[in-house]
Amino acid sequence: MDAVTSKKKRQLRLGANTSGVVVTDVDPGSAAASAGLRQGDVIQHVNRKPVSNLSEFNQAIRGAGSDSVVLLVNRGGQTQFVVVEPS
Repeated sequence: MDAVTSKKKRQLRLGANTSGVVVTDVDPGSAAASAGLRQGDVIQHVNRKPVSNLSEFNQAIRGAGSDSVVLLVNRGGQTQFVVVEPS
């Protein structure tokens, strides 16, 4: 995961107001891969709470414990919900 910087916004063709964390790598055997997350996706919400940096993302994931996590993901300017089931 990485922060959404101005440079990342240009590279990923995102709007200027887009915030969140960028997926930098997805383990092929992970729950995230099974849910369809891809490198370059921008996670904007975790369980309906906005995340604007890695610290907020990590806190939200820890708060979910072993429950499923609902992510709002921005992929190329289009948003979609992705549910990550615990493995």
